[in-house]
Amino acid sequence: MTLAALLIDTLRLGVDGEQDIAACWRGQNTVGLPELVAHEGAALWLFRRLRALGALNELPGEIADSLRQQAFEAAAQRMEVEVEAATVAAILNRATVPVILIKGVARCALADRYPYLDARATQDVDLLIPAAQVARANVVLRAEGYVPALPVKPHPAPRHHHLPPLRRGRITVELHDSTSVRVPSDVAWRRANNGSEIRQWAGQAVRVPSATELAWSAVAHAMEDDAAGFRLHRFLEVAALVSNNAAIDWTVFEERCRTDALFNLQAGVADQRALVDLWMDAAHALVATEKRPRTLSAAGFNLEELLAWRLGVLRRRARIGSPLAGRLLEEGTRALTGLPLEGSPPGATRWGRVRRAVAGWASRVAFSSWRAFC
Repeated sequence: MTLAALLIDTLRLGVDGEQDIAACWRGQNTVGLPELVAHEGAALWLFRRLRALGALNELPGEIADSLRQQAFEAAAQRMEVEVEAATVAAILNRATVPVILIKGVARCALADRYPYLDARATQDVDLLIPAAQVARANVVLRAEGYVPALPVKPHPAPRHHHLPPLRRGRITVELHDSTSVRVPSDVAWRRANNGSEIRQWAGQAVRVPSATELAWSAVAHAMEDDAAGFRLHRFLEVAALVSNNAAIDWTVFEERCRTDALFNLQAGVADQRALVDLWMDAAHALVATEKRPRTLSAAGFNLEELLAWRLGVLRRRARIGSPLAGRLLEEGTRALTGLPLEGSPPGATRWGRVRRAVAGWASRVAFSSWRAFC
């Protein structure tokens, strides 16, 4: 069994009568595993699965230690975020500002119901506030000592779907009036409220979205990240929900794929539904077969091939250099998902755009050659 296939089998959730994964790890070539897991943001997920399956001791000591370190750092960061989220929620509740936990803090609040939902790092506190209340929420937090986390720009960029982040310590807080730049704030608030519930978390009552909204949010944010949205940690939310029999209304996905604009025009995505299908197929590869929804189309995405390519590149990164490795990782993912070549950053010179295009095509040739001989 290849390392990529074994990694998928180990991460897979909802399997009845777990197979003897530990035996499969015994003697496995794990060179490059910590680098791959770091790239995928899956250290905490993998570490918890290895420990649950009794496989951690089958890894070489230095590999196990590296994974343990990555996992502990991710867990420590998440706990800091949870403490900050609880503090901010209490402040806003006292001020009677309506709040819905979203993204990472919502996963934390629901992890007791959906095991592994919180098995990834989260960096900041994301809260959804009604558009009419978001300015007051900002004032309330500023009165409690929160200050802008970023320097004020002389020429502010167009406002995102959240206010500039605040902080009172290390963790930043983002007050959202929508869940996306392409979803009107009233629509975002209505969706988040539909099927939401009040839960007791961190010693207080908090509102969290439905499983349907959590799953859709995972898809929508992954799509915003283009190729980076096809990393393992992006799939965790859907995998954890589905494997624990969450009540997800998949007809909502059908409707929103037809009506929501998931990509900006510069992304060059011709068929957003096809890309969502590929992403969903990859996410469900991390769920036991018997738990996968029968209503979803099987796009046939080869997650093992994607991880094997990334592992091969990362094993050679020290020799080929980080810039080339980054280009190979990016374009390999884009080739598998049907995304166009990555465009140049804004303000790039004509020569810079030419170099980016040539490097992109060369990377795709390398990927095609690798596929042909592997």
